Amino acid sequence: MAMESGKSQRQNKVGAYGRMGRLLLVVGGGIIVLVGLAVLITWLALKPEKPKYYLEDGAVSQFKINHDGLVTAKLLFNITTRNPNKKVAIYYDKIDALLLYDDEEIAWASIPPFFQGHKNTTFLHTPLSGYLVSLQSDTSRDLKLERSSGKVDLVFRLYARIRFKVGNWKSGHYTLSVKCGHVVLDVADKGHTGSFQRMKCHVHV
Repeated sequence: MAMESGKSQRQNKVGAYGRMGRLLLVVGGGIIVLVGLAVLITWLALKPEKPKYYLEDGAVSQFKINHDGLVTAKLLFNITTRNPNKKVAIYYDKIDALLLYDDEEIAWASIPPFFQGHKNTTFLHTPLSGYLVSLQSDTSRDLKLERSSGKVDLVFRLYARIRFKVGNWKSGHYTLSVKCGHVVLDVADKGHTGSFQRMKCHVHV
């Protein structure tokens, strides 16, 4: 009888520990769900807007296509980005800028990370370059024809890894994509500014 009683007590203890463990899991899971809901409700209540991007102007210091169809380009673009949110700030952790012709890269740059406070406008002075860039034969031919006319129609793109900050809370990473299409540059004269006017870019997060 004594042995059976001891065995029963051990089983009761094991059962109690199991119930306690399950209770802790349920409580912990409930807390995580409540915190997540609170963050989501706060996020939706703030209704964060996407940042706004404008391509202000540009300048060409070099734009050549050699007899093998390889492109060498050096350009400078001035960009402004506006965070329109009153309570949401933005961390830009990684930013890459690209200049494309017919969906092929001809110049690129990395922009240093920065923090953008709420209701803030940031100016990005962005030099892009590409040296002896190889393109598909058809693309190279078309670009050479446009280059001979003195103007080229390009696309500027920017990709960034961003995080949002609300008070002390910080979000996970999001990918921000910016597209400024039909950037017509005058490449006839060295150092000539771009022929486009201030251009609003499309932004996707």
